[in-house]
Formats: sequence, structure tokens, C-alpha cells
Amino acid sequence: MAITHWLDSQADRHPKTVTTRSELLAPIRKSIGAVVLRKLTADDVLDALKESAATRASRTVRDTRANLERVITYAQARGLVARNVAALIKAPPGTAPGRPSRALNVDRALAVLQAARADRIYAYVVLSLLTGIRTEEAARCGGTTSTWRPSRPAWPSGGRCGRTVTSRRPAPGGRSCSPREHVGALRSHRERQAEEREAAGKLWTDTGLVFTTTLGGPLDAANVRRSFRRNCKAAGIGENWTPRELRHTFVSVMSDAKVPIERIADLLGHAGGSRVTETGPPQPSPRTLSCMFASPGNKSTHITRLRTDRRRAR
Repeated sequence: MAITHWLDSQADRHPKTVTTRSELLAPIRKSIGAVVLRKLTADDVLDALKESAATRASRTVRDTRANLERVITYAQARGLVARNVAALIKAPPGTAPGRPSRALNVDRALAVLQAARADRIYAYVVLSLLTGIRTEEAARCGGTTSTWRPSRPAWPSGGRCGRTVTSRRPAPGGRSCSPREHVGALRSHRERQAEEREAAGKLWTDTGLVFTTTLGGPLDAANVRRSFRRNCKAAGIGENWTPRELRHTFVSVMSDAKVPIERIADLLGHAGGSRVTETGPPQPSPRTLSCMFASPGNKSTHITRLRTDRRRAR
């Protein structure tokens, strides 16, 4: 019951986030869902987590414990329970293998960019590589009208929509802004979108999103994956890549450029560097991110800009 009430209170979160949390807590519901919250003990929670750990990865078990702690905290705030027993224990290690974390090296990333240049998701790939934006954030990137500007895309922050980033430095409590290299790609994307809007006529749905279908509706994640894999195949690196690995590539290249872990975590929107250390860098890249879009004539300018950012980060 407490879990249901807590999930119902997450109306301000993205539906996918709520679904994920519900799936994480499903084994807990099955094991101890019938136990009265006031009578719940730390041993009960630990036993339930051990049962879950028999079929799940370590990170999944940790996330399950963390969400259960949030559930009980929610109940505490309403005077339904005195103490949070989930906060008293440590999640046991999982036995299932975790999902492998992979990243493209710069040569492969450049090949994908070249293959995707004529594709509708080219700007999506550029933005993901240069900002580390999450796939679900990119899907909701936009504004309140169809007149979004390439130099000021807005995307969700911390599960809430509508934060517009206007600086190259991260906004307080928000996501990092986009490097200026993305503007050309987004400008071309907007021109393509304007042509599609004109061709669709009355069938166009004005959602205000940056990345849409040919009729203006939100992109389906499966369609994005198919388009990305098609471009990866055309680039000669195989089809077993997903858009989320563009975010891993961002982490890998920034780490290779000796950017501090704390700074990378801030750019990714993480509260700390532990998750960055845990998941990356899977494949250190041979060149820095700022050189990816630089021509031979202005490459030194990009390197100088990166070094300036690194000094500021210290």
C-alpha cells in the first residue's frame, strides 16, 4: 500500500521513470508487500533484497533499496512510521551480470556522424555526443512553441521539463549547455523541420519538440534506435549499438581529456562522481571531444577552449 501511494505521488515525473521505479519495487511487493509498515524490520528488508539479488544485477539491487528507502521516507513524512529500516542496511551484491557499458572511440564516432549526416537524427547524434544528454531528455528537448532556437534548446532537468540552457557552463542544479558546434547541426535540422511542417499542412502537430516525426509528433524510442543502428551499419561498426552509448562516449572522451570526474558528473547532471567512476570510461578515446568537429585549420582553437574550461573546472 505504501509503495502504491508513493508511486501515485510521482505524477510530476516522466511516466517512464515511474514505470522503472515500479518495476524495481515489484520483487519487494511480492516478498514483503503484505507486511504492515510499522512492523517491518531491517531483517525483512534484507531478506527481500537477497531474494531479489538472486536474479538481478548489483546496481539494480542498490536502486531497489534506494527506492524502498524513498517509499518509507514518504510514509515517515506523513506520520505512518517512526523509522526508516531501509536506510539501516546495505544492499547485497547481485548475482546476475550487469549490462555492459560501452563507448565509441572518436574514429568510430566520426564515422557514425558522417553516415548520419543526411539522416533526420543527425542533430540528435551531434547533441548527444557533445552534451552527454540522456536519450529520454533528447526526446523531450524543445520549448513551448515551434520557434525554438538552435542556440537555446531547452531540455528536462532532474526529471522536470522546461529548463533552457543559454551558457556553456552548467546552470545551478541543471544540465550543462551545448557547445557552439551543435548550433549548425540544429539550424539545419530546424530548416528540415520547417519543410516537413509545410508539407504536412493541417496534419502537423505543434508539440514544440526539437526532434519529431515528419508530422510533428514525439519520436518513438524504437524508431530512434533503428535509425541509429542503420547509421552504425553504414559506418561499418556493426548494428549492436544503441543511442544511450553516445552518452557513454561523451564520458569516455571527457575523461581521456583529463577533465575531473566531479566536473564530468556535473555536466551529466549527476549529484556526484561515483556513478561516472562506476560506469566509465569504458573505452578511452585517442583524441579529445573538442577536436571531433574541428577542421585542421582551427583545431588549435578548440584545444585552447578545452584547456580553458579545464582550468575553470579546477
